[in-house]
This record gives sequence, structure tokens and C-alpha cells, in this order.
Amino acid sequence: MPPPGPPSQPDPNAPPADPSASPSPPEPPKPTFRSLDDDLAELSGEPPKPPEKPKAKPKAPPEEKPPEGEPKAPETPPEGDDDYLGVPPKPKPKEPETPPEEPTGPLKAPELRAEYAKVKARLKEVETELGTLKSGGKPIDEGERKAYVTEIDGLKKQLEEATTAIKSVAYEQSQEYKDKFEKPFVDAWNEGVQLITGLNVQSEDGEVRKGTPEDFTAIMQQPDNEQAATMAQEMFGPNAFYVLAQRRDIIKLHGARVRALDEFRANLSEREKAQIESVQKQQQEVEAQRTQATALFKKFNEEATQKYPQFFAPIDGDDEGNALLEKGYREADLAFSGTEMPPEKRVRLHSAIRNRAAAFRRLVHQLSAKDSEIEALKSELEEIKGSTPGAGQEGREKSEANKRLSADEEIEAAARYDR
Repeated sequence: MPPPGPPSQPDPNAPPADPSASPSPPEPPKPTFRSLDDDLAELSGEPPKPPEKPKAKPKAPPEEKPPEGEPKAPETPPEGDDDYLGVPPKPKPKEPETPPEEPTGPLKAPELRAEYAKVKARLKEVETELGTLKSGGKPIDEGERKAYVTEIDGLKKQLEEATTAIKSVAYEQSQEYKDKFEKPFVDAWNEGVQLITGLNVQSEDGEVRKGTPEDFTAIMQQPDNEQAATMAQEMFGPNAFYVLAQRRDIIKLHGARVRALDEFRANLSEREKAQIESVQKQQQEVEAQRTQATALFKKFNEEATQKYPQFFAPIDGDDEGNALLEKGYREADLAFSGTEMPPEKRVRLHSAIRNRAAAFRRLVHQLSAKDSEIEALKSELEEIKGSTPGAGQEGREKSEANKRLSADEEIEAAARYDR
């Protein structure tokens, strides 16, 4: 394990950490009310139911320098060598291209993503070429086929390595890694710098000065403990003990960082497998709940149709009413289903279903009152039809003649007969 260097500064090109999700507000208490079965039974008279990350800018290629010893071509043509003579200027000789330098040191996240995209694009290109040759009906040379297969296997391996590297960088930038490994290391390093800047350093010529962060870095970067102890003894004398103790703590923390990343890479495949299994399990649970809810929904609908056929079942001879009932079922099923539709149309449909559901009980109540009124009128009509007719005009006159009249009534009766 190489000796630890000073803590690196945060990468400005690295993608920002995802903000923590704010907790959702608690759900308000749901109102309690009577069930539909209770109201229907009462009205029917029956007994009572889961940025774009910014792309890294490609680095500009290194500026090509002309080889030493060769004269540079003049930037302007010599006098007389122009269009007036009808002779075009000689073209500038093309300088040989220098291959880009191989990057040294560990790549950062933006560079890894760019390399990942490049390898992925090349892999797709090779697979397309191979598929074109296969579909074209042309015979493929065995050596050419092996070359394509070898290149594809190599590109796939590079793709897997780049994917692993990107995920490792993502873990290194995670809050868990920073809290458990990065922050203790940085704090210990800063403590060592603060310690050494408070100690005196005596140079070979006898001058005394205060220690600097560069002195601490030089001691920390010594690969051999004995050499580091000798350097600290020469610089700080009897105070070297404190510097070496701090160096030992920092090396331990650095080792913990390296082991954490190595374990993450080693267990990456198992961790991904566990995550996939967890997602599949959740999907299965959601599907089971959906199937159970669908079965219950169908069961409750059938029970309501059997219990209250006058409301929810077709009626023989009422074609218009049955068509309206079927249309209502279609619209309600559309509102409850996950069918794709414009948001405004879905909201309008939900509003219509809500208003119809709210008006249903009142309409049933009004219908029940009208039925009761009709039954009362029918009963009164039947009584009238079954009663005996009273006496006619002649019977009334005989009955009135037998009665004893008053003087005024006799005068009135005499006047009627005179007419």
C-alpha cells in the first residue's frame, strides 16, 4: 500500500450529491360514514356492508510543437509570390501528428464516464458490423470472425471494468464513505499539520524555524518507517515522537479507506444481486396485492348486483336504462384503471364519478319517496273504485219530501214547482 498523501480537494466536475428526500406530511384522518349496503338496505326496506448528470467536457488535445531543428514555415507568403503572378502560394507542409499522451494516475469520475461512453459506442459499432456481415449472406472469413469476437469480448471486459470503476467512484463520493473513512483521515492529517507548525526545526547551518505543512508531507510520504523516523529525529529532535505517533494514526486511517474500497469492489456483484432480488421481491408483492385487490373488487361488485338487482343489474324490457347502466360501468372502470389519458381528461372523469356517487343516495331517497306516494294514490283509487254509488236526483227528492220543511224551505219548494 503506497504511503498516504495529503487529502485531495473535492472534484469540481463531480456530480452533486442527491438532496435528501423531505419527509412526506402525515395523512389527515379519514372521515367515518355509513356503508353503501346500510343505506341501500334501508331504502329497499331490507334488513341492514419510486440531473442528468452534467457531462464532462472533453479535454483539448495537447498542443503540437514542431520538432526542433526544422525551420518553421513562413506565416505569410514571400513578396511577389501572390495572385498577381498567377502562382498560388505553396501549401504549408503538414506536420506529423503526435499521439496523445496516456493519462497517468487514477481517473476521475468525469473521465471514467467519458471512457465508458467511448467503449460502449465502439462495442455497439462492432456488434452492428458483425450483424451486417451475418445478415448480408456473405461468407465470413474464420479469421475475421475470430477477430470480431475477440474485439467484442475485450470491449465487454473494458465495459465491465469501467462500470465497476464508476460505481466505486460513486461509493467513494457517497455520504457514508465520507463520514466513516474520509472525514477521520482528513481531520487526522490537519491535526498533524497543526502539530508540526507549532514545533521548531533546526537546519544543518544552525538556523531555527517553525515547521511547515511541507515538512509534514515529506515525512508522511516516506515509504519506510525507519527513514521517516530518522527524518523526524533530525528535524524535530526529542519532539519527533509526537510527529511519528500522528503519522502512525494517519497510516491506519488510510489503510481503512483502502480496505473499504477494496471490499466494496469485491462485494459489488453480490450487492447488486441482492438489490435485484429485493426489487424483484417488491415487484412480486405489488403484483400479488394488485391481484388480490382485483379479485376483491370483482367479488364486491357481484355481491352488490345480486343483493340490489334493481340498481345494478339489467332489467328486461328497459333497453334505454340498461344502456345507461352499461355506460356508467364503462366510465367507472376507466376511471379506476391505469389507462393512459391526458391529465385534464382524467381529472374530469374523476370529478364526474365523484359527483354521481354523491348524488346516488339522494336519488334513491327521492325515488323511494315517489314510490311511496304512488302506492298511496293507488290505494286511495282502489278504495274509490270499490265503494257503492249514492242515491240519484229522484231518490234525493223522495228523501227530501219526507222531511219536515221550515216555512222558508216550503216557499222555496213552491217557487221551484211553479217554474
